[in-house]
Amino acid sequence: MVFVGIDWSEQHHQVELQAGSGKVLKRLRVSADVAGLTRLQDAITGAAEEPSQVLIGIESHHGLLVNALVASGYRVYPISPLTSARAREGEAPSRSKSDPGDAHVLANLVRTKRQDLRPLAGDSEQAQALQVRARSHLRAIRLQQRLRSQVRSTLAKFFVGALPLLGDEPEDLREEIRESRAQGAAVAGVQEAYDLESQGAASENAGGSVETAET
Repeated sequence: MVFVGIDWSEQHHQVELQAGSGKVLKRLRVSADVAGLTRLQDAITGAAEEPSQVLIGIESHHGLLVNALVASGYRVYPISPLTSARAREGEAPSRSKSDPGDAHVLANLVRTKRQDLRPLAGDSEQAQALQVRARSHLRAIRLQQRLRSQVRSTLAKFFVGALPLLGDEPEDLREEIRESRAQGAAVAGVQEAYDLESQGAASENAGGSVETAET
């Protein structure tokens, strides 16, 4: 399961993803537009294989963001500001309100107190229509991730120099790049040694031929 806290605003949303153990998987800030929703969906799909594994806490029960999350198949729990304020005070009474801190509190609430919360349901005709579009969007993101991984894997094997064109690379891919470069250097070293040995042998043969001719 992946637990997500979203502190939303009209300009941007602060997001935190947690594992069941409470470990923070990812923190990010996304814009309040389609591009931001795409980044949010990309982060969630990178942490959970199925929408049913995702539980989201947010201080809202309406709006395009909430509708899109419900339509994507996530379990969305609207949390009242009073509930999150009490939870914030319980965690750190002296801590002031902040976007990253609030996203953390919301993720904690949906992870530890979801039995006291009620998830939203999107069953109206409008919600169903949005659900179709949102899930199509989600499928497109998953397909993009798979294709990106395939391209990275292929480039890591045959054209390492082009990898930076794909943007940020995860640590495991960077390790693969280093290994590929090391293997390439080793092959080049072997080839160079072989070429030098061949040249030396050719020189010896040429010298022997000249000496025979003189004799």
